[in-house]
Amino acid sequence: METSNSKQGRANSANERNALQFVSPRGNFPLKRVDDIVANAPAPPMQPLSGGKFPKEYRNSEGPPENPRENFDRREIQGRPGPVNPGDREVFEYPVKTLVQPPPFTSEYNFESKPANLRQCQPPSPKDIRNYRRRWEKPPNDPGPIRAVVNKDRKVVGAIYHPEGNPSGYERAGLQPLDANGRAEVARHTDKKLTGRSTWTQRGPQ
Repeated sequence: METSNSKQGRANSANERNALQFVSPRGNFPLKRVDDIVANAPAPPMQPLSGGKFPKEYRNSEGPPENPRENFDRREIQGRPGPVNPGDREVFEYPVKTLVQPPPFTSEYNFESKPANLRQCQPPSPKDIRNYRRRWEKPPNDPGPIRAVVNKDRKVVGAIYHPEGNPSGYERAGLQPLDANGRAEVARHTDKKLTGRSTWTQRGPQ
């Protein structure tokens, strides 16, 4: 089985992680915010959760069955030097969403609820007033196209995304220094964490 040859690099110190972002055609995501989302989400489950809830196991096998590839090699998953332990092969996927979402979608994924499916996330017809109103009153729990990939020790190994038009397959996101949009996302995230404890004006959309 081949392994994705994306040159991801590694970020181990807090300063390194705070200065990096995952990049993909479906959006970029500061590594600092990914770490915070995972830290405040449920731990990787021992058994699959009911209703397709996240976090769920990521099988790390993409492409055709006759020529599969892994997005993450086993040493990355283990997250420490030394021989590869067969028990350290499990990884789990966590939805991550940017703070700027098109209304009525929210910027936080609700791990306590079932994820909305693709059909439920499609916009209703403007003529369908009842569904349009219901959608605003209770936005679908959209997991979005981007996932953090986490090992059993709850360490973020990397990120993956659904390519446009491919809701079942994943590609691995790259890793690069924060750009202007990434720094703005970090600023929004910092302000959001301070809500209720600060008189600062919130930056950007909620």
